[in-house]
Amino acid sequence: MFPHLYAMKEVHHLSSEDMGAIIGKSRQTYEYKAQCGNFTPFECKALCRHFHKSFEYLFATMDEIDRIDRIVADGFGFVNGVDEDAGADASREDDVTEKSDADHADVKQEAG
Repeated sequence: MFPHLYAMKEVHHLSSEDMGAIIGKSRQTYEYKAQCGNFTPFECKALCRHFHKSFEYLFATMDEIDRIDRIVADGFGFVNGVDEDAGADASREDDVTEKSDADHADVKQEAG
């Protein structure tokens, strides 16, 4: 239900028993709360403090994460993981190369 919370658990190599201890509950209670998403404010604060993360980050749902990823990708000009401007940059490089070749031809004619 909360991908970042699960990721923190894995990154820090914590068991469900460890996670339960952080919130002052048993392993079974932690697993139930993680599955259902019904942590109390005290438990949320305890987890945020333990991992040094904001509530918004640690308890973001997959829909929220996807929405943020789309906003960030749009801000960088990415669509479906592809840089929209990459093609434009390549064509600009071709224009510069063609222009510089033409400039060199003009210099050769003036010298000759």
